[in-house]
Amino acid sequence: MFNYPDDFDGEMLGHIRDDGSDMDQPMVIDFAIDAHPENIAEKVAAACKTQLATKGYQVEIIEPDPEDPEDDRWSVYCSIHMIPVYEEIVQIQQELHAIAEPLGGAADGWGTYGNAPENN
Repeated sequence: MFNYPDDFDGEMLGHIRDDGSDMDQPMVIDFAIDAHPENIAEKVAAACKTQLATKGYQVEIIEPDPEDPEDDRWSVYCSIHMIPVYEEIVQIQQELHAIAEPLGGAADGWGTYGNAPENN
């Protein structure tokens, strides 16, 4: 049984475990970076691609929802297939913030569908 720290990341990992994912097996984790407007998102995505190229990340720009007139937020998602280890998730968020912050972006959490059988 995994015991996680009492914070947002620990709570998220607990939910993923409780939803049936095998926490000893890899899953795709999507790390979000808040990066708007569009030119900031493009700069952040390019920096992430350059600095994370050898680490296996997939980098994608997510545009605002065109059906929501109040949604003007651009995001960059850096996704990686990894075993969900608390310390590594915290470290990755710090690394992404260090890449994004000088360009006007900010790390904005993470998510996953996990690896429970019904999610594969």
